[in-house]
Formats: sequence, structure tokens, C-alpha cells
Amino acid sequence: MLLNGHVLALFARYPEPGKVKTRLAARIGANAACRVYEDILKSQIQEHVGRSYDFVVFVDPGNRAVEFARAYEVPTLPQADGDLSNRLADCLRILLQRHEVAAIAGSDIPSLTEARVEEAFEAARSVDAALGPCPDGGYYLIASRLQLDAFAGIPWGTDGVLQATLDRLRSKGYTWKLLPPERDVDEADDLELLDENQRHYTDLW
Repeated sequence: MLLNGHVLALFARYPEPGKVKTRLAARIGANAACRVYEDILKSQIQEHVGRSYDFVVFVDPGNRAVEFARAYEVPTLPQADGDLSNRLADCLRILLQRHEVAAIAGSDIPSLTEARVEEAFEAARSVDAALGPCPDGGYYLIASRLQLDAFAGIPWGTDGVLQATLDRLRSKGYTWKLLPPERDVDEADDLELLDENQRHYTDLW
């Protein structure tokens, strides 16, 4: 049964040095990269808990989901096995079993606000998919009221992720809308390009 509501899911890895933000770690070290990631993650949890939409974190690896829930006091579910395509599809399937519109976002987007998430939900009521592009060619969020066939065959981790996803949506006859861009944090340069309100992450190096 649907809950007549919306839900935001963050896709997150359990914070552990050497297991998160490896490209950032190559520049600033594994411990510092983990501190940055965890600080962004905590800020995202604080931003999205208690809003008009439900909130859940899908945790990788799945066997750390209960531990994550205890540590950060948020609802969690384990990410599915398999590649990112399979994990995203499984997440969307689970969310839409109980909600009318679901959004999935990365956990490394310092600027992802309640207002932007609400904008995504609004867009997903009029098109099949709403996507938030990143400057690196990926996307930070996807929202839909449908079980999209949008994730198979995407070259994850490259600058062609967004375009390949749009091509797949087009080939399947879906409609979509692009949201304003937001920056994810993968490299040290990404931290230096954040706006003034987010520059404090560089203090964690």
C-alpha cells in the first residue's frame, strides 16, 4: 500500500578510512578523506531528517546497515548485491512499494537542500524522471514515480553517466526534466570549488 507521500534515499558507504572517497584520499590521505565524507554525510542527515518527506539511508556494505542506523540514528536499509545499476534499481523498487514518488541521491552533495529535493518531487509529478546534473558529467539525484528501466549499461564513474542515462530514458520513451546542477565531492579540487558556506570541509584535511 502506498503511503501517499514522498521519500528521499541517500546512497551511502559506511564511513571507514580507505573505503570511502578514494580519489580524494589519494590527495589528502585516507583518514582526512573519511573525515570529510563523514562530515558531509552528517550534514545531509541533519538537513533531511524531519522534513515533509520520509528519509532513509541505503548502506553499502549491506551488513553494516544496522551499525550505521545506530551510529547516526536514522532509518537504514542495506544496498543490494551486484553493481551500481542493480543496486539503484533495487532501491527504487523498494521505495516505490510504499511511496508515490521516490528520490535517490548521493551522500556527497554538500549543497543538497530540502528545497532542491522538493523541487525534484514536484518535477517528478509531471515527467517520468527528474535528474540533477553534476559538473563532472554524472548526476546527484534521480526522482521518479515509476520503476524506471534507466540504470543498465551506464558507464558509472565516467563523465558520460548523465548523457548515457538520458539516452537510455529517451530510448525507453520516458520523459525527463533536468534540475539545477549541484557539485559532488570526489576530488580535492571539488572542495576548493564549494561556496563560502561549505568551505569549512577543507579544515578537515
